[in-house]
Amino acid sequence: MKDIIKIKAWKIFVLLIIAPAVSIILGVILAKVTNGTLWSMIGALCATLTLCITYYGWLWTAGKYLYRDCTNMVRPNFQLFNYLFFSSIFLAFLILPILKTFLPSGFESFLRWLSLIPLLCFLICIYLIAKNLGRVEKEKFNEDNNIFIDTILIWLLPLGIWFIQPRIKKLLLPIS
Repeated sequence: MKDIIKIKAWKIFVLLIIAPAVSIILGVILAKVTNGTLWSMIGALCATLTLCITYYGWLWTAGKYLYRDCTNMVRPNFQLFNYLFFSSIFLAFLILPILKTFLPSGFESFLRWLSLIPLLCFLICIYLIAKNLGRVEKEKFNEDNNIFIDTILIWLLPLGIWFIQPRIKKLLLPIS
C-alpha cells in the first residue's frame, strides 16, 4: 500500500476522477446498447470501488507513514487514528445501510443523526493526518504550515491531494 504514496499526483487524479468517470460512461453506453440497466449498475459499482479504494487507501497509507515518521516529538497515538478510520468505514458502508434496510419508517431522523458519526470520524482522521504532516515537516524542514488549510485540502478531492501528495512524497522518500 506504500506504493500509493510514491506515485505522482496526476496518477492519483486519474484513479480518483478519470477512471470512475470512464467506468460510468462505459456502463451507460453498454446499458443503452443492450437495453438493460445491469451495465449501468456495474459501471457505477466499478466507479465507486475505484474511488473508495484509492481515496481510503491513500488516507490510510498517509496516516500510517506520517505517524511512523514522527520521531523527535512525542509520538502521537496511532490507535486513535486506526480506530476512527475503521469505525468510519464500518459504520458508513456496513452498519448504516443495514439499519436503513431493517428499521421501520419512523426512524429517518435517527438515521440522519447517526450518519453524522462516520463523517465526524472521517474528518477527525483527516485532521490527524494534516496535524502529523505539519509535525513531520516541522521536524525535518523546520517549515510551519496551517493545519486547517491542510485539512481542507485533504478533504477536497482531488485538488487537495494534488498539492498534499508531493509534500508527503518528499517527506517519505528518504525513508524507503
